[in-house]
Parts: sequence; C-alpha cells; structure tokens
Amino acid sequence: MILDDKFYVPTLAVRPGEMKALEFLSAAAKNRMLPCFLLAPWVSSRSLERTLTRIERAFHKRHYILDIDSNYSSLNKDSIPLQELERLKEPANFYSNWLSFVEKSPWVYPCIQYNSQGEAEIRKQIESYQNVRRPYCLRIVHGHEEGVSEAISAVAASGAADFAIILEGGWTDDPLSLSLWFDGFIANGLRTVDASGSNLTFESCGGFPLGLLCANLAHAHGNIHYCFARRSSATCGFGQGP
Repeated sequence: MILDDKFYVPTLAVRPGEMKALEFLSAAAKNRMLPCFLLAPWVSSRSLERTLTRIERAFHKRHYILDIDSNYSSLNKDSIPLQELERLKEPANFYSNWLSFVEKSPWVYPCIQYNSQGEAEIRKQIESYQNVRRPYCLRIVHGHEEGVSEAISAVAASGAADFAIILEGGWTDDPLSLSLWFDGFIANGLRTVDASGSNLTFESCGGFPLGLLCANLAHAHGNIHYCFARRSSATCGFGQGP
C-alpha cells in the first residue's frame, strides 16, 4: 500500500520557497512523507520536465504523488512549458499525454485525471497505470467534485489495492463544516470502495482541529489508513503551501 509508514501527505505547489524548504528537511522527515506536488512550469525553465528534475533534487530518490496544477496561469502564452502543460490536460486516448509524461520518472505516482471522462474511460486510464505497474491516486478537492462519482466507481471496479485516495480540504476558515464534508464523503461518497487494501488521506489547512477529526472519522472505516496534514493559514491561495 503506497501510504504505508507515511505520516504526512502535504499538497505542495512547485515554487522556489517550497522546494528549498523541502530540500533542507532531514532524511528521516522525508522518509515519513509522501507529498503531492501540483505540476506547473518551473521558474524560467524551457521544458516542463525540468519541474520533475527540481522536485527530485529536493526529494531525492523517493516516491511522490503528482497532479496537474489546475489553477496555474501565465501571461506568457508562448511559453513552451505552459504549452506542454496544456497538452497534459487533453483527455484524448484516456489522457495518454499525461501517462507518457509521468512515465518519464519512476518516482511518480500519478493522480487520475477525470475531467470530461466517463467511468469506462477512467477505467481505461487506470488500466494504463496498472499496465506499467504504477500505483496511482484519486485526489478529490472540496468544492470541485464534478466527475468524482465516475472516478470513484472506476476505482472501486479496479480490483486491486494499488491506489490511494486524497480528500483535499483546501484552505478553510470553517473547519467544522469541512469536517462534516469529510465525514459525509467517507460514509456516502466512498461507500463503494473496498478499503481493505487501499489508503485514504485527509488534508486541510488553517487551524484544523485534529482531535475533532479523529473523533469524527474513527468510525466503521477502521481498515482505512488515516493521514492528517496540518498546514498554516493560507497566504498564497488555494491548495498551496506546506
């Protein structure tokens, strides 16, 4: 299971500050982490692959989760890395461009891309990951759940335990409501997923009360792995920062 022995699963934007801070963490701390990086062009780079190089310099020879940064934008529309990023968002052939990109590194656990995809198409995408023996992740972001039910059904039908599920709370100033969303999503949205071999992790920021989460979530899902990421208040926007 890909989250075994991992105690911190932060979502990190690929920015100089985050990469430098990660680079200087101790090896012991890194070994207990499985970060989820939001893929975007690295500063002044000429290729999107340069972002992988920078991540792997900071998180040397360790697996990590990778998703596309859907909030990234640039005024330089002629940027080659930006054009490469846009091609990764193309759903053609079950997101084949995305699969080809993540295959560039043996350390990447890719996130399912389920925008504009039905359940059958997402199943094909999952099969593509499994064919190259690549564990994968379903990342569900609070407030952006369009298409999630089809993705959950596809994961439930995958017949393997080679995946993790991240429920991403994002920035919040209302932790009580977010806790209820987590709890309801597990009880209802994920009820079809066999948790016996999978991993589930919860993320939020902005003062989330860990004790409350433990109380609310430690119910009939005892065989799901829980991993809580606590982060400081937002200063740079949704879904960014340690």
